[in-house]
Amino acid sequence: MAYQKGPLYEEGAYLGKVFYNRESYPDGPVYSCMGFPEGRKGVDPSQTGSCRGNDQLNRLKAKELEKFVRAVEPGALYIHFEDFGNYRGTQAVWKQRDPRCRKRWPDDDLRSLQGGAAGLAHGYSWLINRVSDAE
Repeated sequence: MAYQKGPLYEEGAYLGKVFYNRESYPDGPVYSCMGFPEGRKGVDPSQTGSCRGNDQLNRLKAKELEKFVRAVEPGALYIHFEDFGNYRGTQAVWKQRDPRCRKRWPDDDLRSLQGGAAGLAHGYSWLINRVSDAE
């Protein structure tokens, strides 16, 4: 479930689907939310499945993770949404969230229960709950 099919991920045993932040699925307009705007070879990470406030997206990603778990039956999962390197980078990216995330989690502070802590946990909860149901 890499955020892109290309560089660095070509050899993955299970590549899964690359998701985009879309206004509606499957073909709605793509938008930016959380993520460094620069990408590798034309990939914009702020458009690839980063929006925690989009529950259509959260549902699709959770279904994809369930599909992986059923296919591979891993003994453990390392679920890694963000690849920002450190707290400062993650805090900066949280401030770049889209209006739906700002409305739902208005605080710019990454540690806040009305901000980043709640928003990021919301995305992880979708995945964890779906995998727990798959057992």
